[in-house]
Amino acid sequence: MKIGIPRGLLFYRYYPFWKTFLEELGAEVVLSHETSKRILNKGLKEATDEVCLPVKIFHGHVEDLIGRVDYLFIPRIISVDPKRYTRYTCPKFMGLPDMIKGTFEKLPPVLEPDVNLIEEPIEASYHKLGKKLERDKKKIKQAYIRAKEIQDLYDKLILEGKEPSKAINIIYGEGSDEGDFVKKNKDLSIVVVGHPYILFDYYVSVDILNKLRNLGTSVTTSFSLPQKIIDQEASKYQEVSWTYEREVIGAVSYYSHTAKADGIIYLISFGCGPGSVVKEILLREVLRDSKVPFLSLVMDEHTGEAGILTRLESFLDMIKMQKGGGRYKNHLS
Repeated sequence: MKIGIPRGLLFYRYYPFWKTFLEELGAEVVLSHETSKRILNKGLKEATDEVCLPVKIFHGHVEDLIGRVDYLFIPRIISVDPKRYTRYTCPKFMGLPDMIKGTFEKLPPVLEPDVNLIEEPIEASYHKLGKKLERDKKKIKQAYIRAKEIQDLYDKLILEGKEPSKAINIIYGEGSDEGDFVKKNKDLSIVVVGHPYILFDYYVSVDILNKLRNLGTSVTTSFSLPQKIIDQEASKYQEVSWTYEREVIGAVSYYSHTAKADGIIYLISFGCGPGSVVKEILLREVLRDSKVPFLSLVMDEHTGEAGILTRLESFLDMIKMQKGGGRYKNHLS
């Protein structure tokens, strides 16, 4: 039994859990290929114009799996915060299985566990999924325990500064060996915030993390911050009902009011409604009293490497002049 996992959206957060759980129940997990122009074009052809870029790309990853798997795994992520009854994920995650089933005519059966921690523990959601694949309750429980262990290891590696590709390689021997957020002994310290399916999809982000490293900066992201710090910082501002956007607010608040960053870059995808709202909150509230330079970059299907590189160079040049660092050193020469 082959189960396909599209390499998009929350793949960058929960892939180790999903893969381990399914494999422990005897399935063979098949990934779509890495995002490319071909994947993007497939998504643009299938998805409606109104959805954001990451959802369009997700459609391309789904199309890439059709004909290669027996099932598609597309969970319905509603809420991942059991302590707050007013906090949910973006609506695109809630309706993603329905959106995909409504788009493609010839589609393998979709496994779509409902993850809503407000209504039931996550164990219950995956127990229901397990019953569809395996009748042995003991085996389902063991699969869940093992999946949680692997996910905890993955989260620990991310917190230590590993990019998802390297963390996955450490755990499974898959993907690239390269990719640490933090590179020390550099001229400037830059923090990049945003959703993981923008930051860590090298095609979508035009490999911005490595571009910054090549420009002589140490690079870290919001995913190197413990959740406790993010929650503490986010609580200083108005409540935001979107869990993942709240994380962005907390991270920007922390780095903009400490001496741990020379500049902050916020990556946002074109067409992201919650992201646009959060950007305004950042500018009007979080960054109001901060002296840390801030740059927001909107990524869409037309984003080019040359334009992004020019903006990064200008941003770093401005920071160096502000710090009184003298002439700008061209680290690309």
